Amino acid sequence: FQNPPMLFGNLVTSLYGYDAACTASFTDVSDEGFTVYLNNSPGGEEDQDQVSYLAVDEIPAGFQAGTIQTLPADGWQTVEFESQFSEIPLIWAAVNTRNHATIVHVEIQNVATSGFDLRLRLDSGAGFIYPPGKPKKETLVWLAAEQPTAQALGQSGKIVVSSESWTRIQ
Repeated sequence: FQNPPMLFGNLVTSLYGYDAACTASFTDVSDEGFTVYLNNSPGGEEDQDQVSYLAVDEIPAGFQAGTIQTLPADGWQTVEFESQFSEIPLIWAAVNTRNHATIVHVEIQNVATSGFDLRLRLDSGAGFIYPPGKPKKETLVWLAAEQPTAQALGQSGKIVVSSESWTRIQ
């Protein structure tokens, strides 16, 4: 990489039928690479799963990106775009550090042409476990683009999915 990349990823397969929350975390991000860690909530199994990722070290034309340092206790953080989009953009966000032992994820709301809100959220029912000493903030990364711009890189869009259901995109 030319620069430490922004990493976005998802658990692609749950090869062993997890009955507990499972997510992938990125850490040790540098221009030489990064580490992927599979997080399981209590009751999860220690097995291998497939994780898809996108590593962005140069922001494509028409996209905006940034980072935020935060803790779950910080609540919603407002992100303002450097320049306003002409239509409501698609947003991707991810945690790029692992400074604790609890599963966390990013939530996004109030997306507008001028910005959006995001927060770091704990796995449902989990207590936040900090390492010894002062809590260290997590690094959240975000990437935004209007749908036509994002489609230059591949298929993109918005979808509403209910819990406990599968939605196929073709």
